Amino acid sequence: MAAEKKHKNNDVSYISKNNKRYNIPKKQKLNIEELLYILIMPAIITIILSVLLINKSVSLNGQNVLVQYNEVGNIDYKVYLKENNYYNQKYLNKGMEYVASIISTVNPEFNYELHSTDNLDFEYKYRVVGNLIISKTDETIPLYTNKVTLLEEQTKKINANNFVIKENLIVDYDKYNSLVNSYKRDMGLSVDSKLVITMYIQATGKHENSNEKLNLSKDLQITIPLSEQTIKVDINTEEINNSGVLGTKVRFRIDNNITFLIGMLLLISGLLIITFAIYLYKTFKRKNIYTVTLKKILNDYDRLIINSVIKGNGFDEKNYKKIVEVNSFTELVDAATNLNTNILFYEVIPGEKSYFLITNKEVLYKFKLTKGYLEQALLDGNKGY
Repeated sequence: MAAEKKHKNNDVSYISKNNKRYNIPKKQKLNIEELLYILIMPAIITIILSVLLINKSVSLNGQNVLVQYNEVGNIDYKVYLKENNYYNQKYLNKGMEYVASIISTVNPEFNYELHSTDNLDFEYKYRVVGNLIISKTDETIPLYTNKVTLLEEQTKKINANNFVIKENLIVDYDKYNSLVNSYKRDMGLSVDSKLVITMYIQATGKHENSNEKLNLSKDLQITIPLSEQTIKVDINTEEINNSGVLGTKVRFRIDNNITFLIGMLLLISGLLIITFAIYLYKTFKRKNIYTVTLKKILNDYDRLIINSVIKGNGFDEKNYKKIVEVNSFTELVDAATNLNTNILFYEVIPGEKSYFLITNKEVLYKFKLTKGYLEQALLDGNKGY
C-alpha cells in the first residue's frame, strides 16, 4: 500500500510502489453518493427541459373519450280487411288470429333507429325481400320457393348523431294466397305455405377522431301463413335494443421539428446519464471495494490477524522509535512470518479506513487500507493492496 502524507492544503498524497503519486483533496475523494448526485441532478433537469420542449413542439387533437351509441328496432303490422258483415273497422292490430277469407292486405311496419352521443359519418342501406315457401304438410323441406323484392335497396349517407328507418309495406295477401291455391290444385297436393318477409339492414359509422369503425348488420323478419282458413302472423325477430361504444384516438402532430429534435436529444442524453449513474451505483455502491477487500484479507489471513479493540484516540505511535509503513499487505504478512508474530487489525473509520499493525519492541510496522485509495486504484486498474 502506498504511504500517506498530509500537506498544507489538507491534500492526501498516495505514493505507490512504483513511486507514482496521487494527490487527492479530502473533499474530492471518490464518494459514490456525491457522484450520483452530480450525475442525476443535471439528468433530471435535462429530462424536465426535454419534456417541456417536446410538449411545446407537438399538439394533440381530439380527446381521449368514448362515443356511446344505442340501436333499437322492431316490427309492427296491421291486417286490413275486405268489406264484410262482421267487422266495422278497416284493419285489425297485431297479436290476433285472422280469418283468411276476409283479409285484403297485411301491412308490416319496420322500425329501426340508431343514436350516438356525438356526430358520426353514417352510411346505411336496407332492403326488404319476401320469400314464398311451399312444402308438404308438416315437412320442412320446401317444394317451391320464390323470392320477390318488396323494397329496392335504399342507401343513405349522413353526418349526424342518429338516423331512423321507418318503412310501411303493403302486402297483397290475396295475390300470394291465390298463387298457393293454384299450386295445390295443379299439383294435387296438401301443402303448407307461408310468406317470409325480411328487412336486411347494414350500417357503418365513423367518428372523425376515432380509430374504430362501427359496423352493424341486422335483420327484421315477419312470417305470414297462406292458404289457411285462419292465420296467425308471426314476428320472428325479437326487438332490437343494443348499445356499445367507439373508442377515440388522439392525433399527434409535430408543429416545430427543430424544437422537437432538441427535446428528443436532451431526453436521450438525460436517460443515458441516468443509465450510467445506475451502472456506477451497481459497480461502486453495491460492491464497495473497501468492504470487499477487507473481507478478503480477513478471510485469507485469519490465522495471522487479531481483531484489536483499541480505546481512546487510537493507537499511540509515539511509543515506538521507528515506524515502518509497508507498501502492501503482502509485505506485512512477510514481516509477521519472519518475526513469528500476529497482525493486529484496527478499523479507524467503519467502511472507510483501517490499520493492520505489527509491534516488535520499539518498531511498529503499519499497513493502512482506505476506501479512497482502493477506489482510485480500481479506476487505474491496480489491485490496491
